[in-house]
Amino acid sequence: MANPTWPSTLPAPQADNSAAYAGAEEAIRTEMDAGVAKMRPRWSGTAEPFACTVKLTQAQWATLQTFYATTLQRTLPFDWIDFRTGSAATYRFLRKPSASYIKGQVNRWLATLQLEILP
Repeated sequence: MANPTWPSTLPAPQADNSAAYAGAEEAIRTEMDAGVAKMRPRWSGTAEPFACTVKLTQAQWATLQTFYATTLQRTLPFDWIDFRTGSAATYRFLRKPSASYIKGQVNRWLATLQLEILP
């Protein structure tokens, strides 16, 4: 079964310093009694944390909540874009989206997304 895709009615992340990919610890380092430490891969694939914010209208905030709770059932992966390369990528929410109200703005909600990009 194909993954759901990010709703087309929702915007891309803000192009600011809130969008960040964080590297994961991918190797295990083992100190030796003598000589140089050895390193080996921790696992074959690594999920990479990604945090971002999006500005949403009230209707878009409702769409995001429905997408997270109903479409993804809070745990399923979804397809979106890797914003570093522009190619397709698969993401999963690490936490429920949160938002703060921006008084006096047309786009009234600033939503924070805690995601991970899957290998």
